[in-house]
Amino acid sequence: MSAGRVNVLFRPEGRTTHYHSQRSEILQRAVLDYLSGQENTLVVLLSRDAEQARELADYCTANRLPYWMPEEVLDGPGLIWQMDLVIGGGGTMTREAAVLGIPAYSFFGGPWGAVDQHLQSMGRLVQIAQPEDAGRIVLRRRERTSQVDVSDQGLEFVTNFVIESMKGVG
Repeated sequence: MSAGRVNVLFRPEGRTTHYHSQRSEILQRAVLDYLSGQENTLVVLLSRDAEQARELADYCTANRLPYWMPEEVLDGPGLIWQMDLVIGGGGTMTREAAVLGIPAYSFFGGPWGAVDQHLQSMGRLVQIAQPEDAGRIVLRRRERTSQVDVSDQGLEFVTNFVIESMKGVG
């Protein structure tokens, strides 16, 4: 990653997924246009297929948007943790970022699920619902911490799950 720039993880919309939305394509273009007008950003592109990778790389090159596209599979949560923010077209990565406390933005144009709505109500996920909402994306370096804020209720659930799973093992 680039130490002097704002590192943005960008997960494009899923045009071949069952949850594909034409609106997501429109919002994705608005987000990319917004990012290309900003200075001191590095976009980490995690395309969904080879064709999308070529299209995104061509867009970034034509619009002078600095980017890096990993050629190998990376540890998702580890990569997310290294980012200053995550922008996605729907799916797990934006939710993971929100849970980890990384600023997260979603331009998914279809109906939002309960998890996304809950993360939004907690202020952990920002919805990019209209093209002009791309301007709501805050591009700044985040302060790195070594601790993730997890609720006592969440820790208790995981602890009890582990204890129950371990019964009878040994």
